[in-house]
Amino acid sequence: EFNAETGHLEVALRLIPEDLEAALSLRENRKLVLEREPRETLEKLCAAYLRETFRVEPAFEDGLEWIGLELDGRQLWLYFELPVPSPASGTVLVVDLLMELHEQQLNTLYVRSGDSRRSVTFSAHDRSRPLGDLIEWSGVVESEQ
Repeated sequence: EFNAETGHLEVALRLIPEDLEAALSLRENRKLVLEREPRETLEKLCAAYLRETFRVEPAFEDGLEWIGLELDGRQLWLYFELPVPSPASGTVLVVDLLMELHEQQLNTLYVRSGDSRRSVTFSAHDRSRPLGDLIEWSGVVESEQ
């Protein structure tokens, strides 16, 4: 959801735990088991992975703001925010989560912004979308961007 007051995308991301486990294991060059990792370590690994695979380009401000995670065995939820600049900046949202694992990976993003609702799919051949196509910018004060 785009929060016009803060200029942030507020993200709740649902993943299959085994997929994230495989991606983090590959990234860390070791077999990683989510349930066995200390919570603080797991959160740092997740935030670092998201900074690489769910991002605004060119980078804006400090990037991803980690909120936390929930793991219940069958599902994993990651919560974070992304500050985004105004659409005039020509920035794009890049989502290439898990694409290092699955050639045919599709990531679907449901965007709520103002009164609009959109569904956008990212793939290995289409990893980015202009922010101006995803977010309603009415009500956003330009100087706060």
